[in-house]
Amino acid sequence: MTKKWKGEKKDVYNMVNDKVLAMMEQGKLNWTKNWKGSSEWNYNLHTGTRYSILNNFMLELDKVRYGYSSNSWLTFKGVQALGGNIAGQKSTSFIVFFKLIDKRERDESGNEKIIGRIPLVKYTPLFNLE
Repeated sequence: MTKKWKGEKKDVYNMVNDKVLAMMEQGKLNWTKNWKGSSEWNYNLHTGTRYSILNNFMLELDKVRYGYSSNSWLTFKGVQALGGNIAGQKSTSFIVFFKLIDKRERDESGNEKIIGRIPLVKYTPLFNLE
């Protein structure tokens, strides 16, 4: 396993790979569908936003790993906004935010034009409601 994220550059591939491998090693990952599962998607309790398929997958892994049953998640700022606090040793999960940002430049006549795109990747820590 390569999970040494503190002080290192994180990348999505290793983040997902490490989670899956760790759960397989612990025998916690069952690849069969129980057919009693919920159709509810993981979502941000503060904003009501549903997470993307990659983030939903990663959060589902953490729910199994930590024994959570709730689909509700909050950022630290979301917890504060709702007047809550984080329990002492609460486990942190991460989601990935990806966006392409237009790189712009002004031409001689002062008009702005797009000259390329820059990828932005951010990792956001989340806490399960339980």
